[in-house]
Amino acid sequence: MILGIIVRLAYRMGYHRDPSHFSNISPFDGEMRRRLWSMLVQLDIQISGQVGLPRMAREDQGDTREPRNLLDEDLHHDMQELPPPRPEAVQTEIQYSLSESKLLSIRGRIDDWKEALTNRRINVAAAEADVARLDKQLDDAYAALPELLRMRPMARSLVDNTETILRRFILFLHIQEAKCLLYFRYSTLLLSHSNDGESQDHPVSPHSKYVEAALQILQCQRILYDETQLSGRLTRIDGSLGHC
Repeated sequence: MILGIIVRLAYRMGYHRDPSHFSNISPFDGEMRRRLWSMLVQLDIQISGQVGLPRMAREDQGDTREPRNLLDEDLHHDMQELPPPRPEAVQTEIQYSLSESKLLSIRGRIDDWKEALTNRRINVAAAEADVARLDKQLDDAYAALPELLRMRPMARSLVDNTETILRRFILFLHIQEAKCLLYFRYSTLLLSHSNDGESQDHPVSPHSKYVEAALQILQCQRILYDETQLSGRLTRIDGSLGHC
């Protein structure tokens, strides 16, 4: 409820419009507005999904660009223009948030698609094309993440700090959770159409796809459990694992 009020206030204050439209907003303030809007959109997608309600902040209702990948020291109040973004290989304070935002934006599209299925009957062929498109978007977005934030075996993470390791798990789990939601809903759609007498002919079973994603989540949870024991790499992490 509180988040809903905050999102509506952000709309009233124009955060959904890119600051470049307003000459009275400085480059520094504009970038801070982009960062705040990005965080609100992420929270809206995640919390809306948790409570089973449609999200409020939608991509087609605004044009705010994503924040730039900049170090905090790159930004100051008196700046006349924003510097170019840092390369992906440079770790910045906002790099993880930008990566999470890219994945969650696709999760938001999946939630929108599920809502459309619930509210009206959709042709199975059209739904199949939608699923293939969304699945490819998930794979492409994950492949485009900085290498440092992509999942790797713990044996290859010996020199990485615990925060980086945990962020890899969270981003990977975002992908698998989104695939679970996508293919489970598609499976139920196929089942209902099968009951109506429509044939099912799919080279890869949607059921097997969401089971595969669910098993990936369980495997991650097992690794996290082992690594948070006294002899593990993540023993200092406590409440941070709450949404894993």
